[in-house]
Amino acid sequence: LQERTVDESGFHVHGGGVRTHLPWAAIARCVETEAGFLFYVDDRHAHLLPKHALRPADVRRVRAFARTALGGQARLASG
Repeated sequence: LQERTVDESGFHVHGGGVRTHLPWAAIARCVETEAGFLFYVDDRHAHLLPKHALRPADVRRVRAFARTALGGQARLASG
């Protein structure tokens, strides 16, 4: 089982023998889909943060962090 979180410093994954921290500077873009948030590190590789694992307030927080950190590289739903 892996826990995935987003905060002001970036995207984090830990659990199942994995510990990853991607600072916002290492994230090329963020795309929000119906299923979740895709954090791209290059044109073909992304990490998924599934929405089903988030409360509505957390979805809004992820959007706010991505907008602040990535500006025009964040393709997000309004809210």
